[in-house]
Amino acid sequence: MTAHEPAHDRAYATLLRREQRRRPTASHLAAALLVMEALVAVGLVLVSQNQENQALDLVVAALLALAALMRAARWNYRCPLHLLQAYLVMAWGAPMVFIATSSDEASQLLWGAMVMLAALITTFSLPPRSARYQVALMVVVYLLVTVGLDPKSPPLFDVGFVLILVLGCYTVAWIRADQAQLLEVIADMATTDTLTGLLNRRGLKAEADIVHANATRAGGTTIVALVDLDGLKRFNDRHGHHAGDAHITAVTSHWRGALREGDLIARVGGDEFVMVLPRADEAGVRDLLTRIRDNAPGPWSQGWTVWAPNEPLDAAIERADALMYVDKARRNGGPDHSTHG
Repeated sequence: MTAHEPAHDRAYATLLRREQRRRPTASHLAAALLVMEALVAVGLVLVSQNQENQALDLVVAALLALAALMRAARWNYRCPLHLLQAYLVMAWGAPMVFIATSSDEASQLLWGAMVMLAALITTFSLPPRSARYQVALMVVVYLLVTVGLDPKSPPLFDVGFVLILVLGCYTVAWIRADQAQLLEVIADMATTDTLTGLLNRRGLKAEADIVHANATRAGGTTIVALVDLDGLKRFNDRHGHHAGDAHITAVTSHWRGALREGDLIARVGGDEFVMVLPRADEAGVRDLLTRIRDNAPGPWSQGWTVWAPNEPLDAAIERADALMYVDKARRNGGPDHSTHG
């Protein structure tokens, strides 16, 4: 984790995107709207009998086909948010056009149902604030359209439809918020070491590539250090595992207080830890590790190396691990035992 922020802050976003790709409810809702849009677009082209509205039918069919293509693109998460918002406007805007131009009440009800489905998809697909704005706009447009069709008619049906729409969107939003909380808990469990609160191996991989890429783009160097606590097994055998856990917690708390904002620490084994230090040079890392050793709660061996651009993290860790064992083998109590390469 970074030295001063929760472990899952950035990793959660990555896990959320992966979970959304596997989420069956979202996939089924998206597929339902996609199929409906495609069928309606084809139907408008094939069965339009009204010559006066034929051009309008073809325009709406084209909008629905484009919306379907954008939904398909969104499945692969290649569609930016503003394009998704435009897609959703088309998804409910096209039915609004037909409600406004159709004199058949049954057709209006059918298109009203599609507006409802589009509203649910909007609530499920957009961030909460954007979804609220879209649904509010949808309600205003619907009321303007229906009141404009027959201003003297009783508004009970329109008010009832709006209430159902809003309640449906609220239900979906509540389900989505509950799911987001669950995903946050899962992300925290999946990326955080329970004992220390540091990143675990999975969390390190989720965050380290981002940190390394940012440092490389800025022209900086990233250092990877591997640290192994000395004598932890003997300490556990002598004092018990509870005392051993307390020792690990004390050492890692010492590290976190000494590292900079933006540095990462992860526990990758029982007594092994990885530090990823972006925008650091060799002299700075040597000074940093020396400072961390001062007044440390216990001894450790360490090795560190420069993480080359486009190099896998595992390769840098493996190199640091080999240097750490060299340091462990030759330790003699001197002031600086770090090994680097």
